[in-house]
Amino acid sequence: MKLRIPFLGTLFIFCILLNAQNNFLAAKAAKTVSPVETTGLSGGSAEYISLETDAGQLYTLYKNEQDQPTLKLFNGFNWETVGFIGYPSSSAKYISLSFNNGSPYVAYRKDDNKCHIASFSGEHWLPLPSLGYIAKNAENIAIAFQNGKLFAAYKNGTEQVTVKTYDGNNWQDLPPVDQVSRGAEYVSLAFVGTVPIVAYTDNQRVRVRQYDGKSWRSLGNPGKAAPDVRAISLAVEGKTPFIAFKDAHQNIRVLIGKGSDWKPLGVIDNCPAKAPHVSLALVDKIIYIAYKGMENQVCVRRFNGWSWDPIEVKGFAANTARTVAITAAADTVFIAFKNTKQQVEIVKLNN
Repeated sequence: MKLRIPFLGTLFIFCILLNAQNNFLAAKAAKTVSPVETTGLSGGSAEYISLETDAGQLYTLYKNEQDQPTLKLFNGFNWETVGFIGYPSSSAKYISLSFNNGSPYVAYRKDDNKCHIASFSGEHWLPLPSLGYIAKNAENIAIAFQNGKLFAAYKNGTEQVTVKTYDGNNWQDLPPVDQVSRGAEYVSLAFVGTVPIVAYTDNQRVRVRQYDGKSWRSLGNPGKAAPDVRAISLAVEGKTPFIAFKDAHQNIRVLIGKGSDWKPLGVIDNCPAKAPHVSLALVDKIIYIAYKGMENQVCVRRFNGWSWDPIEVKGFAANTARTVAITAAADTVFIAFKNTKQQVEIVKLNN
């Protein structure tokens, strides 16, 4: 004898199973955070905070109270200063960090309004040749390595995006990213395989361009998703790019690139963004995003495949930091921000 279940009964059972699955995902996502030792970090007035990992080690880069770019390495117990990068009162701005074969490289703009890049030899910071006159008044500097070659992207003095490569002796110009547009902001640099891509806003609309070896071509039109964009974060998993930004309604949007097409991964509308920057990280194919909320709280969300799960960051408040940064080392997710004491604070997600 066959058991027949009416359609409504089948639908009811399906809803129960779906609800159970969602409850499982919500329970799995109900993570909390705990503080990381702060001994050796900034005494106050930190800005341009970033958080990166290399070979499983955690680094944070920021402008300290003397306006110098400062790189710190976490040794498992406290934070160690990695050499001495700048000079007193160097008024560092637009700081960026990357690594090549274990050596850190730091880019920043000094009070001479020029972009400076230095590498750490193991004992001292060694300056690279100047990026040239066009790098004067550079803003939104981003550096990254691909197959040992250093790329630098930034907003130049004419408010356009410029990308250069360093061959070990000299800087080489890549063709103009966009010869027409003016008003570039929030420059971000990444690689899809070996191909460099840049994301930026052009008069507050998102633009993503890819270098084909001869010229830059548009990588779809993610800007149609929302006008009046105020921040961008670009990340790549394999050959798939992801982009996050804050829209005109203070909501965070995340898009996934499929060729020249961009698909939305939902809108994070239950924690409006206040800070002009967002930070995107991919950990074991799981997408995390961090930013400062309207009430100065640290907002962290994780994508579960359908929607964005909140991660509790109670008791930790961001102050006036330009950035709330997120990254991962050895499968542990870390978040950095400036706290109400004007100091760099770092927390980690509890498993």
